[in-house]
Amino acid sequence: NDFDGGVGELRDTHAALELIADRVPAVPTLAIGYSFGALMALGVAAEATAAVAIAPPLAMASDVAAPSAPCLVLAAEHDQFTDVASIRAATAGWPDCSVEVLNDADHFLVGYDHSIAERVCTFATEHLR
Repeated sequence: NDFDGGVGELRDTHAALELIADRVPAVPTLAIGYSFGALMALGVAAEATAAVAIAPPLAMASDVAAPSAPCLVLAAEHDQFTDVASIRAATAGWPDCSVEVLNDADHFLVGYDHSIAERVCTFATEHLR
């Protein structure tokens, strides 16, 4: 699909989770995304077992609802699109959601792939049972 402000992309993400649920019923699912994809992961968190949002541009998306599933938000300390204070403010009322800051990282997270993978794997192990 062409980019349409998230409407079609969110529909595609919902469809992917539905397909998984149809083909492998009762399997735990982790919705995970980076940047714009993080917004999509948060958008389907109610349908997933848990969600991870990596460098979500929450300052650009004021309509993100609090996920009902456990979630982890990995925020870059020097993100060019959403600062850590804005991420903390946006997620302050979200139940079962933790925000972790990637020190010295910018939005593109160069050099942080290993630490992000470790943290996501730990979170998945804790929540996907």
